[in-house]
Amino acid sequence: MNVRILTRSPLARQDFDLFASLGNRLMFGMSVPTLNNQLARIYEPNAPAPTQRLATLQAARDQGLNIFVAVAPTYAECDEADIRATMTAVK
Repeated sequence: MNVRILTRSPLARQDFDLFASLGNRLMFGMSVPTLNNQLARIYEPNAPAPTQRLATLQAARDQGLNIFVAVAPTYAECDEADIRATMTAVK
């Protein structure tokens, strides 16, 4: 069975060893709706900043985990430039 884990929390780093034990059956992802920290604080006031999420994804990749990014939710205030910047950052 394949497993996908989607979170916003950098605390997931504590479980990278467990995730790695599942090998290619596991995909670890984070929601990164925007790189605009101010906008993210408005919509997700208690969630970690997008930059922290990207750092966690990089750490997961460095540990050999398969990763994915959910560019969701999208906000009405996000214009094409914001979406393009987010997509570029998650390449």
